[in-house]
Amino acid sequence: AGAWRNLAYIQLQLKDLKAAETSFDKAFEIYEKNQPLSPENEKLFVEMIEAAAFFDATGGFVDKAVKKFLRAVESREKINGKDSPELSTTLLK
Repeated sequence: AGAWRNLAYIQLQLKDLKAAETSFDKAFEIYEKNQPLSPENEKLFVEMIEAAAFFDATGGFVDKAVKKFLRAVESREKINGKDSPELSTTLLK
């Protein structure tokens, strides 16, 4: 999953949005199949979800972005608790 995630970040930098979306989707599938994740992998997964959600939002795919941000909130609550500063970071994005 990490390799697909990293590839997606590179593709975003290169402005190859379609390829980045495909790479993010492949990484999501792997992360979702391997639940529950270790705390470190869950943190990386959440960061990827937030990046993909921001990508969706700026591309006009608001419904997709909201679903991803809600998934990120759920994971941040699980990892850090409902009153954690990390959760507020997700909510501010």
